[in-house]
Amino acid sequence: MKLRGGGGARCDSSSQQATVSRPSADNSKFELLWICASSMFVGALFHPPKPLYQTEALLNQLELNLDQIGLEFPAATVVLCGDFYHLSDEIMCKRVGLLSIVKHPTCHQLILDRIYVSSPIYSVIRIVTSFVRGDRNAVIAYTDQGQCPWVKTSIQLIYRCKTPSQHASFLQYSASIDFNLVFTGSDTDVQLQFDIFYSVALNLLDTFILNHLLLLLVVTLHM
Repeated sequence: MKLRGGGGARCDSSSQQATVSRPSADNSKFELLWICASSMFVGALFHPPKPLYQTEALLNQLELNLDQIGLEFPAATVVLCGDFYHLSDEIMCKRVGLLSIVKHPTCHQLILDRIYVSSPIYSVIRIVTSFVRGDRNAVIAYTDQGQCPWVKTSIQLIYRCKTPSQHASFLQYSASIDFNLVFTGSDTDVQLQFDIFYSVALNLLDTFILNHLLLLLVVTLHM
């Protein structure tokens, strides 16, 4: 699910079906999305730098939503996360009655991206560099203490960047080669003939199309 001003995602587990929850007090002017998965309600919020509403109105909306969830599902766990920009963390905790669990900066020296919970369900909170270029870091919360952080490694690969003129020269020269002469004298071994063809083709590529190094950043999540 995409929020208008920022980004939101809905990921369903194969073992736990998630659905969009729309409270009766829903208001489209707030970029707030609620997801219900079994006995858990997850809210994704984007509070822009220059909202078209008063901050007090947003806090009132959150209070209404949480009151409704508490009345209808008293045993439910609530998680509220997203970009809160300069909305006071202290005021949020007092108004909505949730615990703030992100304690380290996510944007320079500011804690803009936060997670609030109704009970301490996450044992590990990590701030990691986001995949997306920018000044924001990503926040990852684990319920399992044994979870490991993301491991980043870089590798170099070789690729061929061809220009139209190189491509034309390659095709013109390769069209003049009589591959029947190339295989003259070789036996009927398929692998041997393929090796000969591969050697000729690779030599053509090395002659007309130069190699370039490509640096890739590989991110692996070790479970």
